Amino acid sequence: MHSEAGAGTDWRQLWLQVFHQQATNASLLQVAFESGRVVNEPEQVFWLGYQCAVMALLKDSHFAGLKSQAVAFTEKPDLPPATLRMSQGRWVLEGHKSFVTNPGFLDACVITAKAEDGVKAVCLSREALEKAVAGSKAVPGFGELEAGGLQFRSLPVDEEALLPGDGQRAYNARFRWIEDHCVSLAFCGWLWQGLQQQMKSPAFPERLAEELLSLAAALQQAPLDQSPDAMQKLASAGSLMRLAHCSEALRPLLQPQTGAARWAVMTRILGLAAAAREKRRVRAWLTLSDDAQKAEN
Repeated sequence: MHSEAGAGTDWRQLWLQVFHQQATNASLLQVAFESGRVVNEPEQVFWLGYQCAVMALLKDSHFAGLKSQAVAFTEKPDLPPATLRMSQGRWVLEGHKSFVTNPGFLDACVITAKAEDGVKAVCLSREALEKAVAGSKAVPGFGELEAGGLQFRSLPVDEEALLPGDGQRAYNARFRWIEDHCVSLAFCGWLWQGLQQQMKSPAFPERLAEELLSLAAALQQAPLDQSPDAMQKLASAGSLMRLAHCSEALRPLLQPQTGAARWAVMTRILGLAAAAREKRRVRAWLTLSDDAQKAEN
């Protein structure tokens, strides 16, 4: 594993450097896998996979481009949610959003906000973020990653900052799917890089290495340009469950090499989306059950 980490990582430069090392015609899922092979720290692995996910989310909009970006879709129950309304002929944002992606290094951030006609997605520039960032704090157990808060007090929003499509379906729900795959692939690359350093060992686990590579290949087939159907969601859930089992099986070999602290950070990060992933899995089975019942009738 190549990149040295530590306090004060230049996240924007890391993303630019790693992305430019990849083939320009590579898919973002391939870039996510390769990016995990060139860094040491699990939070860096997450950051690079996350950036691939944001690029995939925005690739069809005029906000696409090689920038350091984030999404802020989380709303805390004790704070007013983000809303978008018209005031004197222009859009303004009110309320709060939060996210875990080092707000001090962002060029842009996508948020979703409730409007009169549904949920809309808005891409905020760095200048707008400077007016909205309400501080950040370290996330216990997540290395250098920080939680950022956004607070909007009648923040003006240009019409061109509104993204096309329904904010909930086209951005919020879709990003969670894309992020799952990009971040998981980045960690597959991280584990694979660790395994490559053990190839001359008599105890090299060939079968586990093959399992890891087959998982990476399966995850790279995920559809990013369309909403997944129930079968695709279940196949993805199975692959991600196998990744968790595979990483646990590799722990005795790789943890002494990576360090217990790094391994613990990786485990925590991979568990971030576990609850949302489980909900998707349950809903997918309900959908298939309903479809089967309709077919019988």
